[in-house]
Amino acid sequence: MSSLSGNAHAGSAPGSGLAVPAHARELAARLSALFEKDSRIVARLSRAQRRLRHANDRLRLVTPDAFGPIEPGPGVAVLAALPEIHWQVHRAFCEYQSACEERRQLAVEVGELAAGLTDALCAAGFSRQDARRADVHQLARAWPASSSPGGLAMSDYRDGIHCRIDPEQCWATPSGRLVQEVSVIMTDDPDLDDRRSRCWLPPAVCTLTPDEARELASVLLELADHAERIGARR
Repeated sequence: MSSLSGNAHAGSAPGSGLAVPAHARELAARLSALFEKDSRIVARLSRAQRRLRHANDRLRLVTPDAFGPIEPGPGVAVLAALPEIHWQVHRAFCEYQSACEERRQLAVEVGELAAGLTDALCAAGFSRQDARRADVHQLARAWPASSSPGGLAMSDYRDGIHCRIDPEQCWATPSGRLVQEVSVIMTDDPDLDDRRSRCWLPPAVCTLTPDEARELASVLLELADHAERIGARR
C-alpha cells in the first residue's frame, strides 16, 4: 500500500474529510509493525548470506594437497578447520531457511491484514483506489493519538528492553576472525495490554558487533549523565 496523495491530515482522506475508523487505524498499526518485522527478516537473510560467503572464502584455502598424507604442516591446520567451516555453513543455511519461512508466513499475514484494511476503509466511504493507496505508517501513527492526548506519537515504544548473546549469531570475517554479535531486544509485556494506551507491538530486535555494543553503551552512559544534570536543574 502506498501513500495517500495530497496533504491529508492523519486519519482522513485527502480533500474528502472522511474519518478513518479506529479499527482501520489498528489494522494499519499491525501492518506497519509487520513491515518493520519484514525489514528485520531481510537483515537476517543478508547476514546469513554474508556468513555463507565468508565460509566459502575460507574453503578456497583448501587445496588438493591438503587431503594427502597427514603430516605436520599447513595441511593439518586446513583439515582441522574443515569441521568448523562445515558448521558455519550449516548454521548460516539453517538461519537462511528459517528466515525464508518466516517471511513466507509474514506475506500471508500481510495479505490478510491488507485486505481487511481495504475493506474497513471502503466501508468508511473511501474509494477502493484510495484505500489501496493508503499509507499504513501514517495511519499507524494516528492510532495511538486516538486514545491518548498530545497528538501523534513520534516514536514506537515498548514496555521493556533486554540484551543477550546468542551463540548462533556468530560469523567470520574474510580474514577468519570470529565475531559474536550481541542481541538487543525490545518487547511489550502481555500483562500490560489492558493498561497500555496504545496497541500491542511485536518485539523489535537489533544485533550489534562488540564494537557497536561498546559505542552504544558509551552513548547511553553519556546520556544518563546528561539526564541527571537536567533533572538536578528542575
